[in-house]
Amino acid sequence: MTTWEVVQPSQVNIQDENRHDGILYGAPGVAVLRGHRLLRHLPDGEFVQFLKAGKLRASGRGDVVVQQGKAVENVFFIVSGRAKAEVSALTKGATKAVVNLLGPGDDMGLLSIVDSGPHSASVTALEDLNAISVPLAVMQGYLLSHPEWYRALTETALARLRTSGVWLQALM
Repeated sequence: MTTWEVVQPSQVNIQDENRHDGILYGAPGVAVLRGHRLLRHLPDGEFVQFLKAGKLRASGRGDVVVQQGKAVENVFFIVSGRAKAEVSALTKGATKAVVNLLGPGDDMGLLSIVDSGPHSASVTALEDLNAISVPLAVMQGYLLSHPEWYRALTETALARLRTSGVWLQALM
């Protein structure tokens, strides 16, 4: 079972004086999102629409926020906190291996924008975690209207493949 609580921006420990329609304009979380390899391509007006399509979510330390093999319904963009991504063996005995550490600016479910595939790893919060969740269908709509995202997604997939390889080598 995944653990996410939808929260109001005022409930999150991100300081900002410029709130409007529940969006943290100018907040550190928005700056983190604006620097994301996909979102930095959006014109300002579309970025604001993107923020409005999302929901701020919070989870506590130790909570499993994404489960390996489960369908991706939302893409999550971490704005604060840290988490670990780990994969489980498909055999009995379920050996687990940490394949990545995630923090502000990282995402979960992003590659599913292209293929609608399930989560490839489980993600557990290492500390309080805040993220913006955007429905997969909304993200797929952005992909159709922003073909430059394909290059960014390819770069993301390659970077994750290389990172996973480094983590797996460390386990051997």
